[in-house]
Amino acid sequence: DGIHDIIIGGRSHNLLAINGKSGEVLWRYQVIKDNGIKELARFNFFNCQITRDVNNDGLRDILTACGGNAKASPHSMQGRYPGTLMIIDSKSGEIISIDTMPDGLENYMSPVLINERGIEYILYGTGGETFGGNFYKVKFVDLLQSDLSGSKLIIHNPAQGFIAPPTLV
Repeated sequence: DGIHDIIIGGRSHNLLAINGKSGEVLWRYQVIKDNGIKELARFNFFNCQITRDVNNDGLRDILTACGGNAKASPHSMQGRYPGTLMIIDSKSGEIISIDTMPDGLENYMSPVLINERGIEYILYGTGGETFGGNFYKVKFVDLLQSDLSGSKLIIHNPAQGFIAPPTLV
């Protein structure tokens, strides 16, 4: 209809698309119970990034991170599950591709898309407020293949993770 729609993420696997004209909920993310990676996407969704149209349906898609069990105790690793980085179909809310953090840690940082010399990269972080983490860079096409194993470690902080929404300068 020519009016932008709205994607909202939040705690307890809240991720939804809202019609920008009518306010109608277009879709709401549903946790997938598959005893695998997709089931890990049941925690907090962080600021989404709009990507190019990766599934050729005429609509740009969504990059997001999901992780961070808000019910886990602050200074304990118990109840902390690997975070996920994922691409979501903006039309349906279904997962296009997904993988877990390469270090097995949870994540709280919103991913960032960048373009360097014509190559798309994703910057993302792991860890928490009370334990260490890592900051990574990976090719966007790697996530499209549901494979973060080629991520390059940029920096490690043993005392605190990379959790805040980033700003690039």
